[in-house]
Amino acid sequence: LSLGSITAEAVKAARDLERKKITCAVVAVSTISPEPTSELRQLMEQYRYILTVEAHYLNGGLGSLAAEIIAENSLDCRLTRLGVK
Repeated sequence: LSLGSITAEAVKAARDLERKKITCAVVAVSTISPEPTSELRQLMEQYRYILTVEAHYLNGGLGSLAAEIIAENSLDCRLTRLGVK
C-alpha cells in the first residue's frame, strides 16, 4: 500500500521483485481522509504480508490506518510500515 509521490518508487521496487520471481502488487491509496476502511480491509484479506510506504510520518498515516484495520478485523497478515520516523 502506498500513499503520495513515493508510489512511483514502490512501483519500481515491485518490478525489481517480479524480476526475482516474487509476486507482489502495489495499491496506490489516494487519501486516508475519509478513511477507505472497507476497501482496504477487503484488499488486505487477500494477502499474508502488507507493506505500507509513505513519504510522511508513520504515526497517524497509512501504516497506522492499516494497523488499525488489521487489529480491529483480526486479519491474518503481517504488517511492515515504511515512512519518516
